[in-house]
Amino acid sequence: PEASQREEDPTALLSRHIPGSLLSYIFGDDKSASPTKLSGIREASQKRMPVLCIVAIGSNDDSMKGLEFIFRDYPHRIVRMQDSDVLAPEVAKGLDVGIDRKVVIRGAMDNADGPCLVIDAGSLLSHDACDGKSNYLGGGIAPGLQTRLRAMNTCNAAMPALDVAYCEKLLESAEKEKKQLSVLGKNSIEDQIAIGVLSDVSNYLLSIITASMMKLSQQKAKGVANPKAEKGQATRPRIIATGGDAKIVKKLLQGLENSTYFAPTGKINVPKVGVDYDLEVDYRFILHTIANIMRQKHEEVSHQKHALDGIKDELLGQRVACYFTIADEDGDYLFRGTICRSSFRSPIEDSFFGIRYDDGDREDKGVLDLYKLLALYCSKGEKATIQTKEHAAKIEGSKAAMAKLEEMFPKLKESIKVQEEKRQTRKRVSWSRSGTPKKRPGQNTPKRSAKKRKAPQSARFVNCRVAKEFSDGTSAPKIFEGVVDGIAKLRGRSETLWHVTYEDGDDEDLNETEVKECIAMYRKCHRTGRKRVRRLTTNHGPGSAVVIGLLAARDGVGVSTCEREGECA
Repeated sequence: PEASQREEDPTALLSRHIPGSLLSYIFGDDKSASPTKLSGIREASQKRMPVLCIVAIGSNDDSMKGLEFIFRDYPHRIVRMQDSDVLAPEVAKGLDVGIDRKVVIRGAMDNADGPCLVIDAGSLLSHDACDGKSNYLGGGIAPGLQTRLRAMNTCNAAMPALDVAYCEKLLESAEKEKKQLSVLGKNSIEDQIAIGVLSDVSNYLLSIITASMMKLSQQKAKGVANPKAEKGQATRPRIIATGGDAKIVKKLLQGLENSTYFAPTGKINVPKVGVDYDLEVDYRFILHTIANIMRQKHEEVSHQKHALDGIKDELLGQRVACYFTIADEDGDYLFRGTICRSSFRSPIEDSFFGIRYDDGDREDKGVLDLYKLLALYCSKGEKATIQTKEHAAKIEGSKAAMAKLEEMFPKLKESIKVQEEKRQTRKRVSWSRSGTPKKRPGQNTPKRSAKKRKAPQSARFVNCRVAKEFSDGTSAPKIFEGVVDGIAKLRGRSETLWHVTYEDGDDEDLNETEVKECIAMYRKCHRTGRKRVRRLTTNHGPGSAVVIGLLAARDGVGVSTCEREGECA
């Protein structure tokens, strides 16, 4: 529906835009009552799969919004097909066409009967050719019948607005009376417009048929996958007409041989249907192609799931180890656990595994994290000081699980290596003596206002130093220091959040309670002399002095104040 129609009832719009078979599936077979939101929900609740899956093809975002609108009151999910789902990267490279055209190309490539030319006759008239080995040869695009007819009225309001049905009746009349359509006729203005458009499209079809057949006829059949080639028979190229105007395209192609509709323009060797090529009309060509794509995707997913099921038994029950920021009763930050379940996802790299720790906690881990936790357990073993044969057997089991993961995911170690390199080469933040990030060279320092303004209550934590413990699960927790450098503004949240940047470049938003806890940890670390991960150093020239600030209590929280403005410890 157009944007102006989206203020109407979505159910009423849905009943006008979808075919009757789908309408009965959604709202039931009761044709006496008009479709309603309640009848759709009632019908969906009685189905084994209540959620309707809609596969959408198109690059128009506004059309997708309209599709979402008309199905708003019915349980559904929209799967928008991407370019990578249709064509392989090597085929799609440099191909500047829409995804709907790529689906047509995919259908031509999947043809198993030899060379193929697909003509999609809709609002646009496109053609795409493939040889018998599924190599894409090229194609083209031009205005369709309806587009040409509308252009006459759009550009000149005095011209009548015609539809494709008028052209179809004109062809049927010429065929019935066995009288050619003349471009030098004395008939009505409507007939002159229709004959001009049909003549233009007929010549266009003749040019692409002639050029394509010369190229396609030289291509070999697809090989052993072609049943006709196995018998040694030569295969004729296929021309498949699809789209809403496929019937008219077929008539024009058939009329080229015997000049049924238009007189020949000269001695042109017109390819003949049934001799030089086979012609067929398939209104559901694109639907069949989509079904074939989804079937192949399902087979790939089923194969991956079968492979995952093969290692499920070898992973379940194996031991892992993970570091946490909170220690146990013995002061140990390393917790052991067992793999208790697995859940398949597509792609298979997104699958996760459930872990139950010895203290009763549970969490899910992905493939990369699971591999690292298995490796950590193999290096650390059980918590007991004396390792028994039973403990050694558990370690061997975890090693076997690691080997199985490496076998199933060949690039596993490479992915972990890349992940570690990214973590170690994080951008470091250089800190000034005031506890704020240093400005880059060349940045202009903003001038201070002559009149000092009182900071708002929400900015009371800005420039305060904080400290927080972090752990990646494979090593002991570390304390990272940072600074509150601003207020985070989030829409729809009344709670004030403060933005914190840590010394390793990471940042996050904290609420008031979390900021107070981090400030308290920073004070505790410096009061107890606890070793920090990274000392903040400043270089001072000869004769310079460092002013040590005082700690003052405000709102029950220690905040940093200074004896001299702008110089905080």
